[in-house]
Amino acid sequence: MAKYTKDDIFQGLRSCLAQVLEIEENEINLKDSLVNDLGVDSLDFLDLVFRIETTFKIKLKRGEIEGLARDITGAEGFEINGVITPQGISALQQALPEVPQDRFKDNLRVAEIPTLFTVETFVKLVETKLEGDNHAS
Repeated sequence: MAKYTKDDIFQGLRSCLAQVLEIEENEINLKDSLVNDLGVDSLDFLDLVFRIETTFKIKLKRGEIEGLARDITGAEGFEINGVITPQGISALQQALPEVPQDRFKDNLRVAEIPTLFTVETFVKLVETKLEGDNHAS
């Protein structure tokens, strides 16, 4: 397995995002919101995940970050009727410390979780996967 530094991962993600969004790599910063700043949509997320998996030879599962937050709160306490509870918001804040606190609004819906993701969120996710040696087969 190749060893990647955090900067290597960022540069790899930057390249993946630039290809998906057809923009220059230098337009992508670590703190950028994927949805709000870069305009990533649901199809872009699918393309991005495929490119990340190919580039880093890892497997990403849909809903991993949400799953981590659900584990922190317990499945019952995360959301009610699609709206994330205060305990769920707290768990997401723990799972996503790189996201500015003002982005965790009241009445955040489960479907809105991807709007929280930053480039750094994916750097951390890839870093965790690489450390766990969780490669795609």
